[in-house]
Amino acid sequence: EHTSAAAEQKTGDAELDAVEGKKASLESTMAEEFQPLKDGTAGNVKKAVQAVIKALKAQGVEQQLLASADPALSRAAAERGSFDIVVIQQIEEHFMKLKASFQEQLDNGTAAKAERAAKVEKAIEEVAAADACLEARKTELTAAQHSLTDAKVTLVGAQTAAQELLPELEELAGEVEAACAELATCKVALEAFEELAERRSEPAPEAAAPEGEDAAVVAAQ
Repeated sequence: EHTSAAAEQKTGDAELDAVEGKKASLESTMAEEFQPLKDGTAGNVKKAVQAVIKALKAQGVEQQLLASADPALSRAAAERGSFDIVVIQQIEEHFMKLKASFQEQLDNGTAAKAERAAKVEKAIEEVAAADACLEARKTELTAAQHSLTDAKVTLVGAQTAAQELLPELEELAGEVEAACAELATCKVALEAFEELAERRSEPAPEAAAPEGEDAAVVAAQ
């Protein structure tokens, strides 16, 4: 957008500058050549007449006026007839209209020129803001890359520590497995002992009464 605005400004300002140049050239011709010719005070009449006619040709003045301009402007003021005076008046009117046209273009173009300048200024500010944002993102990216590098280093360290602990963990797992087996054996022995203890604690059964003679003997006793 900045490039587009700058190009638009360059084109628009160039057109306005061209009009301003034409106006300045016309004013110079009017003041330095035409007015002295009109007043009859020109030092170099031939040169002044050529400059005026050149200015008229550049503006596309009709051929009839151009043909009449040379003799009318070349005569001394006291020697001019009514036709010469009319021709000089027409040249002056043409110059004045042209000058007014240039001024109107400049007046209309001044506001547009200011708008183009403001547009370019805004675009420059937007580019500056975008550049600042880009630099901020670059800084964040660099910080993120550093954090990633640190994380990778930490991960490698953790993986190395894990590899170093692996034999110890395997040994510890073997010990735990052996302890579990021993515990299972002890549990079986404990269960057998408890069963035996329960049997010993039960009361002895009473003796059965003797039958027949044995019962009589027992009764006599």
